[in-house]
Amino acid sequence: MAEPRSWGPVNGVLGVLLVVLVLATVFFAVRGTSEEPGTVAAAAMSRQYGAVTAAARQETEAFLTVDYRHLAPSANRVLAGATGQFKREYQEAEVHLRSAARQSKATSKGTVRAVGIGDLDGDSAIVYVAADSTVSNTSTGHKAEPRYYRLQLQMTKVGGTWLTANLQFVS
Repeated sequence: MAEPRSWGPVNGVLGVLLVVLVLATVFFAVRGTSEEPGTVAAAAMSRQYGAVTAAARQETEAFLTVDYRHLAPSANRVLAGATGQFKREYQEAEVHLRSAARQSKATSKGTVRAVGIGDLDGDSAIVYVAADSTVSNTSTGHKAEPRYYRLQLQMTKVGGTWLTANLQFVS
């Protein structure tokens, strides 16, 4: 009769495999979510979407907010979020805008109601903005009147910051 076989070495190997399996399971349970295909790209796109919509919102509100008593800070806020063609056009019109605002004692408070992205890639975006403002000036008898705007902004990433390269009103 043959001697019974010792299972000690087999049990040792199985024990080591069990420990490795448990460690691998814990590792992938903790890190697995961030390693799923597409998750990293989706998170980056989400961050980019948030950054471009925040920049478009800020620029639109700066553009629609005017106070004839404090024109320099208003203009500086617009220019801080502008680049390219839009920045040049705004700088060229700024003297006339200031004069007209002072003459009519204009105030306007812009509020963004909705922002949507029409197109977005790594360094440019087309953004649509629905905004309202409350306007008061000599032609309104200094009574606050609502205004409704729909705008299209062409956004460009410059040095890691989203800036408005073009702004136009749309119907």
